[in-house]
Amino acid sequence: MSDTTDIVEQRTSEVGRHVGAAAEGLHDFARDLREEVGRGNVFSAAADEVAQRGDTLAAYLRGCTAARLLSDVDRLARRAPLTVAAAGFVAGFAASRSFKMRPASGS
Repeated sequence: MSDTTDIVEQRTSEVGRHVGAAAEGLHDFARDLREEVGRGNVFSAAADEVAQRGDTLAAYLRGCTAARLLSDVDRLARRAPLTVAAAGFVAGFAASRSFKMRPASGS
């Protein structure tokens, strides 16, 4: 494998772990909400649904190869180009904010 492929797979797996941790937090939040408010609460049901989708995404990312990721993104871009463009915009904006918040080196 190339260095780029290794880096993509490492970062993808890392993101998968973060998404999994966030999903676990949502599961905990939904459970706490059910305990406080009771079953049938629309907010706990929504939190559970988002957490389930997060679990699915985390599992996909942790087990994904660079080739599969590229193929899946390509397929999505062909099916829903505006979605991919919007996701790219959001990711770029988040990255720019992240870089802006870093302290300048060499000061």
